[in-house]
Amino acid sequence: MASTILVPIDLSLDREHDPGFEQAREIARLAASGLVLLYVLPDAPLGYISPDQRASTLARLKYEAFERLRAIAQTAVGVPVEVVIEEGSPARAILDVARSLPAHLIVMASHNPAFSDYVLGSVAARVVRYAQCSVLVARQGPPED
Repeated sequence: MASTILVPIDLSLDREHDPGFEQAREIARLAASGLVLLYVLPDAPLGYISPDQRASTLARLKYEAFERLRAIAQTAVGVPVEVVIEEGSPARAILDVARSLPAHLIVMASHNPAFSDYVLGSVAARVVRYAQCSVLVARQGPPED
């Protein structure tokens, strides 16, 4: 691949299309780049279950995420796509994967910010702040009043 575009996908959001993926797909087609779709399985409070149950639950969640990302990847006709599943803090995992690829561009969707996002910061804000490559943040719709 000539260049790599990292596309973090938040599967927990209930939306039909991911604006970050849609923009990344078009950029990849124009630039003859490849896409890496990334889902970060957030740290879950699984401490109350046995280690065996935790392992099987994580395996099931990873499999379900992989299948969903694979379905999304199939819509990128003519663009090479790789699927990656990580665990942990979303911002940290995105930055670590971007560094290890290395990614030439990160394209990610961001929801319209609520007040708490301005105080606490969002995953997109952390990625923009600390990424070693360019970051394109795609909004999913018009700003809320």
